[in-house]
Amino acid sequence: MSQPRKSPDKSRFFTVRIRRKPLYEWLLWGLWLLVLVVLLEFTLASRREYEWQAATLAGALLLILLLGGVVAGVIRRIEAEEQDKYH
Repeated sequence: MSQPRKSPDKSRFFTVRIRRKPLYEWLLWGLWLLVLVVLLEFTLASRREYEWQAATLAGALLLILLLGGVVAGVIRRIEAEEQDKYH
């Protein structure tokens, strides 16, 4: 992106930077979200049918994948911010 012009009164303006992501990253996040939705549906359906072992396993897998995705997203954001410091 081009560098924003410096305004005489910086307190009245702010700059929004939009970072482009490659297509494969969007596809992976979409696949991750789809897997979470399927696991949530499986967990709820298993509980409704009183299949407690299946519901517990699916729920645990859902939480592990959810936390793993959140951690991966936070780490990617931190790495992207560190790269911007040196450019």
